[in-house]
Amino acid sequence: MRGAGLRGSSWRVLAYLYREDGLSQTELAQLLELTRAGVGQILDQLEAAGHIERRRDVSDARRRRVFLSARMHAEVAPLLNMVREFEDELSVAFSDDEIEALRSLLDRLRERAAIMISESADAS
Repeated sequence: MRGAGLRGSSWRVLAYLYREDGLSQTELAQLLELTRAGVGQILDQLEAAGHIERRRDVSDARRRRVFLSARMHAEVAPLLNMVREFEDELSVAFSDDEIEALRSLLDRLRERAAIMISESADAS
């Protein structure tokens, strides 16, 4: 993705928008497991680069929705294919059972991190 000028979180924003254009900043923050402020900074960079557009929500003028630019919409599909090919090459090193075990462990880590973040916010 670096060849395309994208970093991890930026790339993930574009991938989510490719799958479901028009998400809100809050929805993206939840999907990315980042703060709204952190996502806001990523969106600022993507907007400055012409990768995304922010538009007012027609049903709630206080909310803004995020959309891929027309140019980026055409460019994301080939990038997704590159990612899938890379993941396929990586997964050759593991059996299907090992991949499933790894996914399960990562899910447990993600859940634990979310609990710790929630507890930390409650204590503040």
